Amino acid sequence: MATSEEDLTAIADAIRDGIEERDLVLFPDFPLIDDDEGGGLGHALWMDDDWAAFLDVAQRAGARLIYLRVDETDEGILADFEDAAEGDTEAAVALQQAVRRAHKHLGSTFGIRVGFACDGILHDWTCTADWYDELLELSADTQRDRTDGNWPRPFERTRTPEEQEILDHTEEWAETVSEDRRFIEATNEAGRREAAGIIVPELGEHLASTNTGDRGYTLGLSLDVLRQAELRLKSVVKPRIETAAEAELDQWAGELAADSRYRLAGTKDERRRLVAALIADKCGYRVPRLVEPLLRRTDET
Repeated sequence: MATSEEDLTAIADAIRDGIEERDLVLFPDFPLIDDDEGGGLGHALWMDDDWAAFLDVAQRAGARLIYLRVDETDEGILADFEDAAEGDTEAAVALQQAVRRAHKHLGSTFGIRVGFACDGILHDWTCTADWYDELLELSADTQRDRTDGNWPRPFERTRTPEEQEILDHTEEWAETVSEDRRFIEATNEAGRREAAGIIVPELGEHLASTNTGDRGYTLGLSLDVLRQAELRLKSVVKPRIETAAEAELDQWAGELAADSRYRLAGTKDERRRLVAALIADKCGYRVPRLVEPLLRRTDET
């Protein structure tokens, strides 16, 4: 899950309140999960954005101790990305530019991790800032450029018709996919890949390519389309959806206040879950930062 740094601060505060409301114990750090250092705990990632549901599961599972780590940006974090950005490849140059932009975030929150241990499994909920995710993605691209010697470079070979089709339609397909609700509602990479193939059938054929020989190069270009669609979803589509949603909060508060399920909800957590569900239904995905504002407006209605 990715969001803005301002939202992360509000989410971290809400999580602390949620831990206290459930009478759980807060441990202000996160345990090591490396097999050699972390005692061999299994590791399970929580794929839903809803931190309140995560805490509910912890409570029902009988966990008392909740780990919470809030990470802030410092020079050391950015220095690591600067080291990774050495070189003059396209990916390295893009990472260098992103690192320079990231200096404005010094001192701000870039990540939250919440966890609890149960039956030898460490359950992990993670939320990171959009700009930090961009650095991770560009760093991975840069590393691939350095280590991948399997694919001939474009100037060393003639593009196939399939490759040229993808290159000619990359921006168009990425925009079409990112605007479609089926892609917006997908909650994981497999779901987004499946949705993209349905939205643009030609892209779907290329995404079904095997990762061998020239077909592997076709698949790589297809996945680039998917990555561009994901970036556009984060930077263009979701901000537009959320801006429109903010203008509708009063109306949604009225809908919730008139809902018998909301009126009969016995606890604030139950009302919060109903609020989160309505936002997800309206927007097509969960928007944690709008939950508390809508909850307050509904309670005041």
